[in-house]
Order: sequence, then structure tokens, then C-alpha cells
Amino acid sequence: MTALRTLLPYLRPYRWRVVLVLISILVVTAAGLLAPWLVRELVRIIRLSEGDLSGGARSIAWLALGLLGVYGLRSAGQFINFHVSHVVAFELCHDLREAVYAQLQRFSPAYYAERQTGEIASRVVKDTDNLEPVLADVMYDFVVSALLAVGIVVILLTLEPTLTLLAFLPVPFVVAGVWLLRRPINRAFEAEAARVGEVSALVQDNLAGVREIQVFG
Repeated sequence: MTALRTLLPYLRPYRWRVVLVLISILVVTAAGLLAPWLVRELVRIIRLSEGDLSGGARSIAWLALGLLGVYGLRSAGQFINFHVSHVVAFELCHDLREAVYAQLQRFSPAYYAERQTGEIASRVVKDTDNLEPVLADVMYDFVVSALLAVGIVVILLTLEPTLTLLAFLPVPFVVAGVWLLRRPINRAFEAEAARVGEVSALVQDNLAGVREIQVFG
């Protein structure tokens, strides 16, 4: 959460596009919840007709048009979200890269004496680039999944409360497992980032002195 709060000032120039992304997420979520209900009604009408669809033809046609409209809205919402969120994410990464580079200008020479050039370059370029899929894809998947989960739980509770509660009995164990694994996972990602920085530093130093390496073997 602290990292997300740090990003909020950089999102202010794109706040209206962020609002558009949120609206598209709500449209996608609403369509995902509405489509199964329309399919259920369609199946119910066909089942009750007992082979004679003449009486329910009008309802079936309206439900089919409703399904077509719902899936059309869902596709439009996904397209808008994909396009706008990726554009915002790339521009935000560019702003962050400039901010990190500006911050590097303020460090003392001792900071650079303790670190290799390739490691610093990796932090400026690769670490900021890694934020793009997080902002554009991971956040979208998380928000949509969370909203869908809430909507599904509400619907299931209205249909069959007891069965819903039984179905959610394993959830606390899953949450506990994720909570226990989060620190090892964070440490693994930090170690991977450190190794990437070391490799980048080694490649940078070798390429910078490649002529001398070739001359002296």
C-alpha cells in the first residue's frame, strides 16, 4: 500500500484517464455478472417451453439481443481498458524514469563509488519498466476479480446462503497460506532484482572495456 501511495502524485496528470479505466472496469464487471443471469433465463424459458418455442419466441429474441449487447459492452470495456491503461502505464513509467534520474543527480560521489554503473542503469531502466505490466494488467485483473467475487458472493447468498458458506470454508486457509508466503516471495523477487543488477553491471563494465579485454586477452 505504501508503494501505491507513492505513485498517486504521478497519477494526478492522468486522473481523467484513470477514471475512464475505472468506468471500463465497472462495465466489464457488470457485464460479467449480468450475462450468466440472462443465460439462465434463456435456458429456463427453453426448458419450460417443452419443445414449443412459439410462445416464448419473443422473450428468447429479447434475451438473445440482451446477451449480444452485454457481450458487446464487455468487449468495448475491455478494449478501452486495455488501450488506455497501457498508455497511462507507459507514460507513468516514463515519468518515474525521469524522476529517478533526477534523484540520481542529487546523490553524493560516495554513492556512485559504492555501486557499479550497470547496476544503477538497471534500476533506472528495468525496474521502472517492470511497473508497466503491474499497472496495466495486474491491477486490472485484481480489481475485476475482486468485484466479480463480491458480486458472485452476494448473488450466491441470495440464492442459497448455507451452501455458499460451506463453499467458502477453505477461503481462510488460502488467505493464511498467501499471508505466510508473501515474505519469502518478496525476498525471492528482491534477490532476483539484485542478481539482474549484478549481471547488468558486469555486462556494462565488460562492454566499456571490451577493447582492453581483447587486446590483453
